[in-house]
Amino acid sequence: MEILVSDIRARRRARADAFLERITKSQTERDFIMRLTSDPRLERLFVEAVGAAVDSAVEAKRRVLANAVADASIDPLAEDRSEWIVDALKILEVQHVRALALLSDEWERTKRDTSQPVTWGTSDVWKSLPGPIKSTLVRAGVAKPSPGTYVAVKPPRRAEGITDFGLELVELLRAEGWRSEASARGWDGSA
Repeated sequence: MEILVSDIRARRRARADAFLERITKSQTERDFIMRLTSDPRLERLFVEAVGAAVDSAVEAKRRVLANAVADASIDPLAEDRSEWIVDALKILEVQHVRALALLSDEWERTKRDTSQPVTWGTSDVWKSLPGPIKSTLVRAGVAKPSPGTYVAVKPPRRAEGITDFGLELVELLRAEGWRSEASARGWDGSA
């Protein structure tokens, strides 16, 4: 048991080291520390992001978290966006990102489909998701719940399911290798 715990601690430490290394690729460690110690908002963002990165099994998520902190440390105007990303990724795990990717793919197909003169903006993927997944996606701000009333409008339209922020987050995760990581680990259902 002692060896197992020691191995877990070593893996978590390696995740933290990789996280810090990624941040300092875009600036010197000294510049980052100076900015971090002078900005309480950045400090909170950093602490939250490190915690989420160390706890996550998803490499792409850890990279996006590090990028968000690096962006905020270089440009204070990027702090809002970085906070949104970190706050969302703190609560999103594999099953949530998988659902988000399905919603994103569905939206891309919907945008290309011009066969309907009007649509209700519904999502078959959204309807198929379990309640706990939906509520977490909504809480993270990456999806919106089904409205009480639907209105038919010219397509494409999203009345429920993924938000613009959700689309952005999926794009960031995919840019950091989410698809290949999910496939390699069987998180996409391929294993």
